Amino acid sequence: LYSRLELTCRERRLSQVALLRDKARRLKAHFNTRVQQTAEAKRNELDRIEEKNGRLQEILEELPPGAEGIERYGLAASEEEGAGLEVRDEEVTVERYLSAAERLA
Repeated sequence: LYSRLELTCRERRLSQVALLRDKARRLKAHFNTRVQQTAEAKRNELDRIEEKNGRLQEILEELPPGAEGIERYGLAASEEEGAGLEVRDEEVTVERYLSAAERLA
């Protein structure tokens, strides 16, 4: 990458733009990979917890009545894949813009 003072000619500016776009693309790809790895690790841990909960449930069934149950864990709604990209109608607080063609129809 060039410093700001070195961006005097058009070719260097275009080269800088291409370099920055590539850097941003690589950074986004790395981020997405890390998010997917983290989500997979969390799912694996939740599976392990569920297995242990199954064993705890077996033990609880052997105990006398009145024993406490087990708490269930899972992914939050915001952690589901693509959940951040969905917008529900109740989340939009402004009135929808209608173009002139839509208003005439």
